[in-house]
Amino acid sequence: MTDLEKQRQRIMSGKDNMLKAKFLQQSGNQSDAVKYAAEECRIKIASSKFKEALQIKNSFKIKTDNIAPSIEKVMQLLIRQNKFELAARIAKQFEMPKDSYAEPAVMAFITFLKLQKYQDAIKIDKEFGLPKDRIRKSIEEAIDVNIKRKRFDMAAQLGKNYGIQSAKVEEAFKESIKRHMRMNKFTEVKNLVKDSHLNAEKSDEIILEEFKRRFDKGAFDEAVYLQKEFKIEYQKLHNIVLPVFNYHMEKTLFEVTYSLMKQYKLPRKLIEPSLEKSFTTLIQQRQYKLAKKISKDYHLPKVILNKILCSVILDLLAKNNLTIIAEVKSAFNPPLETIKSKLIEKQKDLLARGNKKYADFISDTILKKSGGFFAKFLK
Repeated sequence: MTDLEKQRQRIMSGKDNMLKAKFLQQSGNQSDAVKYAAEECRIKIASSKFKEALQIKNSFKIKTDNIAPSIEKVMQLLIRQNKFELAARIAKQFEMPKDSYAEPAVMAFITFLKLQKYQDAIKIDKEFGLPKDRIRKSIEEAIDVNIKRKRFDMAAQLGKNYGIQSAKVEEAFKESIKRHMRMNKFTEVKNLVKDSHLNAEKSDEIILEEFKRRFDKGAFDEAVYLQKEFKIEYQKLHNIVLPVFNYHMEKTLFEVTYSLMKQYKLPRKLIEPSLEKSFTTLIQQRQYKLAKKISKDYHLPKVILNKILCSVILDLLAKNNLTIIAEVKSAFNPPLETIKSKLIEKQKDLLARGNKKYADFISDTILKKSGGFFAKFLK
């Protein structure tokens, strides 16, 4: 007996399957080598040494059919132990048919969702390509859970990843957008708006709400940045800006109101009522210089200006405040044709009561075309 025959007899009579497989492979007997390698592979699988078993399978190019019963047996054991992910992964690694590991993969996915391990669930889906009809209900339940617990980011992500469009998912997206908006994470906001499929009206509503929140609390620089970042049309901001404009106008903070008018391009028709009110108040308070500033800075039309002045004069006339009327005339020199008859009527009334001094005051000072006695004090 030759040395090679002795070596063969010693190896083949032993219990080391891998030694036999390697010897037979080196001897050129591939089919018998695979038979012993497959036997060792089955032993490794049964003892849960999956990595070693996979190495043997790949090294000897063992067909899956030769070890399938062992894999199925260990899969059933793992499933009974609720180790669904491991069962699915082993089946896939050993190239078992897809339908054999689809179910444990689905169960692993559902288990992760229930444990709120959402990233692990998403990873399983990406790895195994789970059938959407088998996991949709569980995803919808997970979305509900996250919304109830105010975890809107995750609810929105699940809705996006699995193409679930519902009122609940839309609400989750809205809340997620609001949260990121308040954190100044505008890139994320834009991505969320895109992913949410919200129409322009609904997304604008959220952005305008945040603009209003910042604007109302006086964070004007932040509001301006927001307007530029999201290219908000000025006309959509007018209803938000106008109350603040009116408030500052009442406080005679004209530098602020002027800045707001310019910054947000407030149209005249919106601010005229506030301008008229402030102008009237200043005239009544005899603050003529401030009143002039308003009329000049805001280009108050002469028609409106004269209308206000005549209205104020008539009110003062009723109260016999002739001196203040003269001040108003001297400061603004309004055309009095529209109320001239009222002034003459008042003059006649004064004369009838024997008050020639004040009657003459009306003709000499108020109805006189020049600035009059008070002009030099009001320049």
